[in-house]
Amino acid sequence: MESFVCIFAQTLAPKFLGGIADYLINSLIGKMGSFVQLFFILSGFSMCCGYYEKIKNNQISLYKFYSRRYVKILPFFTLLVLMDLAVSMVFDGGIGTSNIYEAFADLTLLFGFLPASDITVIGVGWTLGVIFGFYILFPFFVYLLWNKKRAWLSLVITTALNYVCTVYFTVDGEAVECNVLRYLCYFIAGGIIYLYRDEISGLIKNGLLGILITLLGFALVFMVENPVSGLVGPLIGTLKRMLGYTFMVAGALCAETKLWSNPVSKFISGVSLEIYLAHMMVFRVIEKLGMTTIAGGSVVSYVIACIGTIGGALIFAIVYQYAEGIIKKKVVKA
Repeated sequence: MESFVCIFAQTLAPKFLGGIADYLINSLIGKMGSFVQLFFILSGFSMCCGYYEKIKNNQISLYKFYSRRYVKILPFFTLLVLMDLAVSMVFDGGIGTSNIYEAFADLTLLFGFLPASDITVIGVGWTLGVIFGFYILFPFFVYLLWNKKRAWLSLVITTALNYVCTVYFTVDGEAVECNVLRYLCYFIAGGIIYLYRDEISGLIKNGLLGILITLLGFALVFMVENPVSGLVGPLIGTLKRMLGYTFMVAGALCAETKLWSNPVSKFISGVSLEIYLAHMMVFRVIEKLGMTTIAGGSVVSYVIACIGTIGGALIFAIVYQYAEGIIKKKVVKA
């Protein structure tokens, strides 16, 4: 037995573990960027939960709607942009004109409408630019979802628009990531999930079935390869991701289990936006400190960088929310 353990540790384990590491990094983790589309679907669904009926029935003013978006996003994002500039000054030896231009575009929150922006200041912020573009268009979005028939027609048109943006309206032959129109179909998909929320809840009543549907959606997105290549490939890929993420969201909505709904997940959801926006800035600091290669080009370095980034972003988000709460209390008292 001892000899078997020694042989496994010396010969088989490195290959076995190395194979798992290669699969996780190349086949699974390398595809995690697709979660951006899930983020858009969830944003469409959550925005409808909060504002679809109110805007459709004229129960909230546009002034109040947009004011809430700015109050929620602008202070925190401004802090991150300024801190990112400070990081550039400390580690890169100064701030160039490009940093100033990009920081200004960031602070308008309108940079998602730029035709070919490649903003490095809070690089992950490009997603916020697209999301804020959806916020600006949300009244029109409600119009597109006025009833189920119009919603499905809007999904067909926006999916076709996604395809056209991918294969034709490109920059140097590459599809532009930070484009509102390209991702509008995912936002519409989130809205359709909202319109059918009661039917979904009635169809999937069993918590275990909800978990299985969620896992099926995950497998469809990350483990099933696109069966079609060539000119039609991008369209099939979009439909595959959209269907998979719809399964994931529908299953999660109906799975009343502590796996999805528990104190930890509720706490994380309360600071999710802050974590998402802060993690890129935290990663930049970790990268500048050399922690991404602390153990060479190994999986250990990757794990250390992940733990440091996620942990640092979580701490930053908690501290920010605590400070924000104190400031708001003082403003109210004043």
